[in-house]
Amino acid sequence: MTEAQQFEANGFLYTARQNWKEYDLQTYDQFYAGRATDLQAVIYKGNFIAFRNKNFHVFPHEDLFKVIDPVMKELCGVIQDQSFRNHTQPFSFVYGENKKALVEANYKFFEGKKYYLASQVRANYVFENEKFDVTGYGDIIKFGVNVANGIDGGLSMQISPYTYRQVCQNGMLHASSMVQIHESIIQNLMKKTTFQDLTVVNAEIKTAFEETKSFDDLLSRIKKERMSHMTEIPLAWIKSRLYLIKESTQLFKQRYRRMTELFMNIQQAEQIAKTMPKRLVDKLEWLEVKTSDIEEKTATGVKVKKQHEVKLKEKVSQWRAFNDITEDLTHTQRAFESRTNAYRNLDKIMVVANE
Repeated sequence: MTEAQQFEANGFLYTARQNWKEYDLQTYDQFYAGRATDLQAVIYKGNFIAFRNKNFHVFPHEDLFKVIDPVMKELCGVIQDQSFRNHTQPFSFVYGENKKALVEANYKFFEGKKYYLASQVRANYVFENEKFDVTGYGDIIKFGVNVANGIDGGLSMQISPYTYRQVCQNGMLHASSMVQIHESIIQNLMKKTTFQDLTVVNAEIKTAFEETKSFDDLLSRIKKERMSHMTEIPLAWIKSRLYLIKESTQLFKQRYRRMTELFMNIQQAEQIAKTMPKRLVDKLEWLEVKTSDIEEKTATGVKVKKQHEVKLKEKVSQWRAFNDITEDLTHTQRAFESRTNAYRNLDKIMVVANE
């Protein structure tokens, strides 16, 4: 008896819901005992991905890149080879006119072999005409866009600023700096236009940046909101987001240059020790973390808690600390979600936070 026959024997039945034949992606409505349930099953390239509510909108990775690719070409952006990450062969899929995207994808191990589920993917674009020497001594930074998408409900579609340090191939995802959407721009545009004319989008973005006096002032105007897959993703939002990030590069240049002049403080050090992976923290030469056990009496007995004493061993610039951490995050193999969270936390500590 096949797995499908076993499900049917137990009262479960699946009927086709949507089928993207060119992507080998399908969704199926789930029935039990002849009654419809609120669930749909997502299947990608022959692999079961997840059960999700019927209201969940599956947005294929391939459709996302079809929209992004022409806009990035207009902005002189090229997709970056992912093979330097984790020293593994990147996952690839075909989209629009047989173009191939090299992306980082989630995977699982089974019987010692690696299988790419690709239910979550991430790719980096860099703007070829946007380079910046942070220190004035050849420390070149390239600016770009990080694109992420999930078809399993575990990762929302995200488009965030991305930077790439050429000297050591460090990447940095600024997921917190401009988390998903500039509320005032998008709301105003939704009222004024149907986005048929993208020059309107560009004009609105430029106006917003002219009114912004500093990096922190801009950040205060950005709504920290994730795009939900419970409704269809507006393609106009994707396009306007790319233009917004392109316009933001000057602000990141200012902040990076400022980081070369500022030094780490104990509050930042404590947050790094608290939120970064322990193995990474242990490698930082300028940071010392001592852990001790503290006994705490409770109503049910004695509870042992960990107490961390954090100390800066030397005076270190924010720029050096920032790059020491991003080097490890970029080149050490870690779980997909773990590295994403680490980037987000680092962005909050080192870039978003006011001095």
